[in-house]
Amino acid sequence: MYYDFNAESIELLKNLVNETGAKIVVSSDWRIARDFETQLRPLFRIHGLSDFVIWATIDFFKNKEKMDFWNELNTHAWMRAWEIAYYLKENIERISNFVILDDVGFDLDTIKFMNDRFVKCNYYFDTDAYQKAIEILNKSDWDIERQIDILFGDMVQ
Repeated sequence: MYYDFNAESIELLKNLVNETGAKIVVSSDWRIARDFETQLRPLFRIHGLSDFVIWATIDFFKNKEKMDFWNELNTHAWMRAWEIAYYLKENIERISNFVILDDVGFDLDTIKFMNDRFVKCNYYFDTDAYQKAIEILNKSDWDIERQIDILFGDMVQ
């Protein structure tokens, strides 16, 4: 049973988290339509990934009070990018690096420092996407806290 999961992608994702120590934070639309603990985590458990899934990003549509600029987020892609940025901001002490894996494009020009952390997966997470993700997670030449401070400082001003 794979329920929208590709067998090769699952193995590559397992390799990625095992080799890098990465954790999975779900930002896909799945987190909106399904309850995290009762529906999403069990899907990951079936494939041996639940220990690596730590949470899901906030859904601004349900939590509009979290951001005073939420109604400026006029595209789905822009909204998703800011939900990820918000997660990074709120969990900065636990994050040393990250990669965004998705089959949908983002409006990352809005949040430029994410451009170098984004891997577009065409239909599924394949060996090319895996190699790019490994390269990103092995980079240590950037300061996430500084980038988040700049990003949210710009939004406040």
